[in-house]
Amino acid sequence: FDEIVRNYDVDGIQFDYIRYPFQQPQINQTFGYSKSSRYLFKEMTGVDPIEISPGHPLWNQWTGFRIHQVDSFVARASRHLKKVKPELIISASVFPIEQRDRLFRLQQNWEEWMRQGWVDMMVLMTYALDTGNLEERIELVFDDSLPRSSLVIPGLRLLKVPDPVTIDQLQFIRNLPISGFSLFATENLTPSLQGVLSRVQSSEKSQPLPYREPFKTALTRYQSLQKEWMFLANKQGLKMDKDSFKNMDAQGKQLEKALNQLAMNPSRQNLKIAKQTLRQFQQQFPNWMGNHKQTYNYQVQVWENRLQTLDKLLLYGERRMISNSKIR
Repeated sequence: FDEIVRNYDVDGIQFDYIRYPFQQPQINQTFGYSKSSRYLFKEMTGVDPIEISPGHPLWNQWTGFRIHQVDSFVARASRHLKKVKPELIISASVFPIEQRDRLFRLQQNWEEWMRQGWVDMMVLMTYALDTGNLEERIELVFDDSLPRSSLVIPGLRLLKVPDPVTIDQLQFIRNLPISGFSLFATENLTPSLQGVLSRVQSSEKSQPLPYREPFKTALTRYQSLQKEWMFLANKQGLKMDKDSFKNMDAQGKQLEKALNQLAMNPSRQNLKIAKQTLRQFQQQFPNWMGNHKQTYNYQVQVWENRLQTLDKLLLYGERRMISNSKIR
């Protein structure tokens, strides 16, 4: 990793297979019994781990020992690489399996990596052949126990997935309070899919990346919301009285100004103003949309989700701002 970061202009490092292989202790399918691991664990407990199995008093300690091996590698690698290149983005591909089961079978404790700030972005391998299965697999994105400043995004599988299904999954993700998505893998990004994406993506040639420029991303996404509201208003598609629209438009312009100032000049003060202005806008939004929601409830929910995403991007940006200042 050090060689890569020092000698190549990489945007980041992504950890993959950062875990033990899948295990089924019940049929003696377990891993981690290298000479060094056995020696270290025996030094700690007086027992060779090869002699224990599930149900043994030391089995949980043996599982914890292996969890620590993965955790400590992530921590050491992250700290070292951030010192070499503070702006480096560190991410990881992880399984969207319930934590207790995952620790038992894989020893992959990625929630702790997020809490400690060792990893900037977590990419859940929520690969699905259809949108229904994707919906079932992204529940961990909304885990309340994770830090609100965590950037956790779903991964979409492209292999053997028809283009219309991929687009449907992308739209499903965009309608949720999620900061972005990852496509797996580049070799499966066919010319036909690239053509579809070029038609449905923003007309802007260059869009800021959430993990790299969260404040600019928040600004551009809010501006897209403004355009959508203005388009509907011009087409008489917003069921709002004049006073509500006038108030929303006025506060909306204040929010755009605050987000723009933050994007152009990231500072603690500008961040504080942007967070306060966004919070005030979010609090008033349900009142402004009261009439519209009676007819278009799902549409309003999507807009509220996208406003919630702006809040997540600001918190993630704040986290990176603090982290970078500590490293330097």
